[in-house]
Amino acid sequence: MFLYFSHQAVHCGDYKVKLEAPASAVAHFPYIKSQNRSIHAGAVYELDKSVGLVVEALNKRGMLSNSIVVFSTDNGGLPWGIDPNSGYNWPLRGAKATLWEGGVRGAAFVWSPLLFKSGRLSNQLMHITDWLPTLYSAAGGNLSTLGDTDGKDMWEALSEDLESPRQEILINIDPTGNTSALIVGRRKVVLGTFQGGQHDQRMKAPGGSRTVDGLDQMMLSSRTGKVLKDFYNVRQLRVRPNWRNETVVRCDQYAPRDNFVAASPPYYFDLEHDPCELNNLAASNVTDLKELIKKIEEYGKGMVPPGNKPLDPRGLPQNNHGLWGPWQ
Repeated sequence: MFLYFSHQAVHCGDYKVKLEAPASAVAHFPYIKSQNRSIHAGAVYELDKSVGLVVEALNKRGMLSNSIVVFSTDNGGLPWGIDPNSGYNWPLRGAKATLWEGGVRGAAFVWSPLLFKSGRLSNQLMHITDWLPTLYSAAGGNLSTLGDTDGKDMWEALSEDLESPRQEILINIDPTGNTSALIVGRRKVVLGTFQGGQHDQRMKAPGGSRTVDGLDQMMLSSRTGKVLKDFYNVRQLRVRPNWRNETVVRCDQYAPRDNFVAASPPYYFDLEHDPCELNNLAASNVTDLKELIKKIEEYGKGMVPPGNKPLDPRGLPQNNHGLWGPWQ
């Protein structure tokens, strides 16, 4: 069985409709003094509960022992602009719809008793197109039957903590806005400017946050935690000490110099030492920069032209009882 659950949390309906969450869920976060941010947290709380319900259902039906559970995102949070959801990506730069790490670096987890090496942090390069061959391979499928796909089979790398077969990600080529970005290994190039650079900044989440003390216990007492305790038949699940510290993105450990200037492409970054894109190395890496730009140009030769159509107001929700749908 393949089950795909595309959750609408934590999305905002549109720019006129505030983010929504049950008051009982929002009440769990009195320490967040920003109203929109506390509602965002409440929506995440409900999302977490729904994941627990799925895991619980799999366990009740005896399917969990042969399951692979993936929780992921397709982009970063959006604290501004159209349809903002009060999702912040600090300390990364940018947000959803931008080419910066805050827009394209997604958090995820994979749980499965089929993993050979579990309970670890992965920094392996992976693209969303890799999920198809990865899950197909893990389920015993013959990859040759998929034909020519963009994705890489990551299952062995994820399961056994091996080097990622993916070393390159074309983030985007937008010929209408004249922007593009590419990652090759630890190198990243960003060309062009999105909306005049107004979304190039790094933004801290407002409203404060709680201490990390007690978070592991909250995790263990969640619905998923209780299900897994039953699944493993143990009195208490074990949590690896200090695992949260390993997940922290540290911006200035190797790249303390911040020479970033908004709307001043081209940009060239060493993501291994500078994940927050503070230090633009374009001027001192001209040869590498030219090489990556040439790769983008080669990708561009094979791309399908955008199929964007002019805006038709007849399709807007306010003209269709508040719904998105066919209008002609």
